[in-house]
Amino acid sequence: MLQFSKRLACKGVKVTLITFSDKQFTKGEDGLVSFESISNTSEESRKDMGVDDRMKKFQDTVRVKLPEIVAKHGESGFPVSCLIYDSMMPWALELARKIGISPASFFTQSCAVCAIYYAVHEGKLNIPIDDQASVSLEGMPPIEAYDLPSFVYDMDKYPGALSHLASQFLNIGEVDWIFYNTFHILEEEVESKCPIRLIGPTIPSMYLDKRLEDDKDYGLNLFQPNTETCMEWLDTKETCSVVYVAFGSIAALGEKQMEELAQGLNMSNYYFLWVVRESEEKNFQENCSRDIRERSNSNMVPSIKSSGSQVSGMLHDSLWVELNT
Repeated sequence: MLQFSKRLACKGVKVTLITFSDKQFTKGEDGLVSFESISNTSEESRKDMGVDDRMKKFQDTVRVKLPEIVAKHGESGFPVSCLIYDSMMPWALELARKIGISPASFFTQSCAVCAIYYAVHEGKLNIPIDDQASVSLEGMPPIEAYDLPSFVYDMDKYPGALSHLASQFLNIGEVDWIFYNTFHILEEEVESKCPIRLIGPTIPSMYLDKRLEDDKDYGLNLFQPNTETCMEWLDTKETCSVVYVAFGSIAALGEKQMEELAQGLNMSNYYFLWVVRESEEKNFQENCSRDIRERSNSNMVPSIKSSGSQVSGMLHDSLWVELNT
């Protein structure tokens, strides 16, 4: 979403990005995009809430705070004309209409994956799927059952997830714009069947067309980046010799999971770059770091404690494979 915001801003559109984290973000210095924050209650108050209660609390908070933000910008001489929201928030369409601005849904997954969820929503894909089945959907080649998204193929393992994903399309016919984080050559077949706009891949311009000056990273980090240390260490390694492991900004590993992952990486006998967030450092130090230091392939880079500037790291010649959720 931030990269799309930068692209719009460089064309003269005034863009404000709303974040929903209680944690402090580290912002870049390009100044193209302004930021507003909506606090989604504290982590402490959410820990005893179920998923449905959390979602309701989130929606209630946004319904109150978003009109206030829109009104503030209107008073400053820059009235808001469009709300671009994540497709997982279909209820935002009604809110945009109520405020009097144009709604646009932004799908961060590929068209092909979304086409499968859309088929589920429309009842065109019978579930559960037989293990030996081959699925045929309009605009797509035949798909074997085991190649379907896990939430479709093994839906019993993720109760409730599929219905939530399918809900992206509850009011898709009512939005003014539909944006997808993908590009024409990758999904020409699906694109030909849907009235959509392809605006991807949404990665820093330096790795695509270089139209945005000095756009080398996303410019907004949930954790403090430690890029220099990573790159210096990678520079000492041969091409395709390092395994890169990262779990994004949301997923959090438990103590046992971190210990098992550390053991597996050590047994691989490959160098590895493991991104450990600051909040996970205690578990790492207690359960994993000694294991890593005592092995002959001690490959832990000091102080890799953040999501960091992962794009530049992933494009380094020394990296071999990425384990990224």
